[in-house]
Amino acid sequence: MTLALYPLGATGPFTTSSFSTMADHMPDNGYQIERSYNTVIFESEAGYEKRRLRSRRPKRNISLTYTNVTGLEKTAIENFYNARGGEYESFTFDLSHVNDSGTILVRFDGALQVNQILSAGANLLSNFYTVTFKLKETYD
Repeated sequence: MTLALYPLGATGPFTTSSFSTMADHMPDNGYQIERSYNTVIFESEAGYEKRRLRSRRPKRNISLTYTNVTGLEKTAIENFYNARGGEYESFTFDLSHVNDSGTILVRFDGALQVNQILSAGANLLSNFYTVTFKLKETYD
């Protein structure tokens, strides 16, 4: 499974059972991108303010929601999250999942939110979930 997410320095996608990639799975419940700039603010005693950017490059925070994913896909996402140590390890993210081009280096920002929608049996393919997570751009 890749989610188009690869660990830093990885050579290809990892697999879980017969499931091998989420490259064609776009977040079907939308996504949200926030951009923030690191600004230094100096305020004088008279109350005047002077600002400057530490960098012209914004950091992006991306929120993704996948709905109606099977138990197999959910397990693959959880395994990828756990293999990264949650918020610890950086990985590359393919921006084609958010209608952009290129890749960026990101980390998970917080815990995975997994909600079971339908349980139709013991088989992983018979159970459906909603998986939501946040990514934070990083510069390692």
